[in-house]
Amino acid sequence: MNERVFDAVAMALALPHDLSIPALATRIEDPAERRARVRQLAAGLAPVSLASQQRLPVVPALAQMLPAGGPSRGSTVSVGGRCGALSLAALLAVEASKAGSWVVAVGMAEFNWEAALALGVVAERSVVVRLTERSRVTEVMAALVDAADVVLVGPEVVLAASAVRRLRARARERGSVLIRVQPQHARRVAQGAVAREVGRRGLTAASDDRWEGVELSLHARTLQWSGLGQGWGHLAGRLVEVVVGGRRQSSGGGRSLLWLPDVQGRVRVPEPGELSGLEREGLVGADGRVAHAAVGRLAPVVALRPTGTG
Repeated sequence: MNERVFDAVAMALALPHDLSIPALATRIEDPAERRARVRQLAAGLAPVSLASQQRLPVVPALAQMLPAGGPSRGSTVSVGGRCGALSLAALLAVEASKAGSWVVAVGMAEFNWEAALALGVVAERSVVVRLTERSRVTEVMAALVDAADVVLVGPEVVLAASAVRRLRARARERGSVLIRVQPQHARRVAQGAVAREVGRRGLTAASDDRWEGVELSLHARTLQWSGLGQGWGHLAGRLVEVVVGGRRQSSGGGRSLLWLPDVQGRVRVPEPGELSGLEREGLVGADGRVAHAAVGRLAPVVALRPTGTG
């Protein structure tokens, strides 16, 4: 930037009477100092990154299987599955709560907070909201999006399609992440609740088991439990298949395996040697990827003697 342009900037900045940087309102003779001041001004005028360009932090094992390493701020995520959806939803909130973000769970009577805390969710940064006045659910949800960075929305939350659109728009503006949690076993109950609410209030119901057009969708399926034997042990480890999809995912999707957790309570990607039993069942290939033949069927539960303390 030459001296003439800088003088124009200085003149523009000199118009207000209250200047945060008074030195810019006067002519600076030293070229080096002038360039330094211009760089300072340019840095202050740098555009702020959009919420969609920022990412919600997630645990490393999950980040490596998600496009861009995690959901974008202001996005909506759907989490479903027959077994493992609740744990996977809690896992999405672990790193955010550790970083100081508030996590709210609403309409999730079946949510196991003890298991969520064991995964690493910070209790002091978590809030549970129980819906007692169905007529005010839209108002309550809007307030929660304004107050929290991560909002877990359970199957008990029934909204009209228009209310869902407004809520997602509010989340985009606020930079909050909506996580729609819909375990497969709760789908029938939720669909009945939608039908009753639509009939009572004349609403146009949104898809309740998977909000339409979500940016990121995750589906959990338990392949194997470990830690339980013939008359001994307890269920301590769970191996799940995570299917990643979504409207804006151009890459990084697919099927991956995840210990959620292992018998030592760790969330991690399984080592190749741990998958020999599933390989024999034809559920994973030699490369550790979920086999195409396994898609659409639930693996039998395999009882393994635990390799560590539970």
